[in-house]
Amino acid sequence: TGTGNEGDTPGVLSALSLQGLRPSSDPLPDLLRATPESLRTQASFRVTEAKPDAPLARQVAHLQREVDETRREVRAKQHERVAVSLSCAVMVMLGAVMGMRLGTAPPLTVYLWSFLPALAGEVAIAGGQTVAAKMGGLGLGLLYGGVAAVAALTLVNYRLLTRH
Repeated sequence: TGTGNEGDTPGVLSALSLQGLRPSSDPLPDLLRATPESLRTQASFRVTEAKPDAPLARQVAHLQREVDETRREVRAKQHERVAVSLSCAVMVMLGAVMGMRLGTAPPLTVYLWSFLPALAGEVAIAGGQTVAAKMGGLGLGLLYGGVAAVAALTLVNYRLLTRH
C-alpha cells in the first residue's frame, strides 16, 4: 500500500510497504552451496554472455584482481620459505668453511665473515619475496639470487681452502 505524507507532492509515492513478498524460487541456498570458482564462472558468464551488467562487471574484475594478488602472495611466501630453508644449509656450510679458512683469526672475525654475507642473503630473500608478491616471477630471481650468492661465496672460499 502506498502512503503519502503531508506536504509531499500530490501523486508521488513516498513510501511503499509490501507484506510477505518473497521470490518464487529463493536463489540463496544454491549460492551458499556453490564454490567460489563456480560463482566467478557464473558472474563472468553473466557479464560476457547474458545481460550486460556494468556494476557486476566491475565487481568481477575487482574480484579477479584480488584473487590474482592473493595467489601471487601465496606463491611468493612459499618460495620464500624454500629459499630460507636452503639458505640455512648454505649458511652453516659458509660458517664451517670460514672457520677452517680463518682458523687462527679471532672468533669475532670468523663470525663477521660468515654473518655479513648471510645477512645480505636474507635481505635479498626478503626483498625478493616482496617483489614476487607484487609483480610475480620477477622477484623469484632476487629471492633465490641471495641464496645463490651465499652459496657462490661458500664455494669460492672452499676452493681457496682446498688449495692449501
